[in-house]
Amino acid sequence: MTTLPRPARARRLWWFIALAVLGLAALLAARLWLQGWFEPSTPIRLYAASGSDLKPGMPVKFRAFKIGAVQSITLKDDAHVDVVARIENRYLKFIRQTSLARLSKEGLIGNSFISIETSDTSAPALGKNAYLALMPGTDMEVIAQQVKDQVDPVIAELHTLLAGLNHPQGPFQQSLRHLAVSTGKLNDTHTQLNSLLRHTDTLIDRDARQTLTAINRDLPAVMRQLNATTQATQAASQSLNDAMQASATQLPGLIRDSRLLIQQSNDTLDGLRQHWPLKQLSAPIAPDTGDIHGAQD
Repeated sequence: MTTLPRPARARRLWWFIALAVLGLAALLAARLWLQGWFEPSTPIRLYAASGSDLKPGMPVKFRAFKIGAVQSITLKDDAHVDVVARIENRYLKFIRQTSLARLSKEGLIGNSFISIETSDTSAPALGKNAYLALMPGTDMEVIAQQVKDQVDPVIAELHTLLAGLNHPQGPFQQSLRHLAVSTGKLNDTHTQLNSLLRHTDTLIDRDARQTLTAINRDLPAVMRQLNATTQATQAASQSLNDAMQASATQLPGLIRDSRLLIQQSNDTLDGLRQHWPLKQLSAPIAPDTGDIHGAQD
């Protein structure tokens, strides 16, 4: 195994150190460039009442876009906090003399940043080192107080409602008592209805059994009477049929004898009319013409 001379190893070590330093410098330069350190910027001043939640490097945003960063925070002799922020020149046109700076958070527990709000875009632009008022942000204590102020009336209403529900003379308790009474009456009605149904079933069963017993007792006699009546009707029908058949054989002779008797009677009457006493009695009467004077003449 060959070993390098000491000077060669030293040179390689220095080359490695130099490359590492250059890499770190490149990473730092890239980070600073991404943060806008190499962008031309203009300092503006923010007048704050407190330095709470303020720190150098804090981003300055306009409508959620980063336009700069906080450079320094200083407590002045008059007890106000002087905040110097550097704004990129390309975004400086959005900041007006009437703009407001507000300390904000990304959500409830997110990082703090300074938000600049501009409502009048026709106002004069903000110059270099000009002042803007920095409004304090809404911290967790203020948010908790606001939530408490909104929740307290709801809790009070719930306490009042629960007190009304638990009051013995309250409408809810009275409704429960009325409901219990109505439920008891309903149970009594249900019991009475079941008893009535059972009694009705008993009566119906008893009446049905009595009716079936009476039918079974009287039905044979009725059937015997019906059979006797049927047999008598059949015998009468047979007798009538026989009589009609017997009459059918004698009826033509009776008719002929009747006709002969009538003819003989007519002949006898005609013979009697030919004699004088009977002829005068049996002379036909002249029809009445209605002419009275002609008959007298």
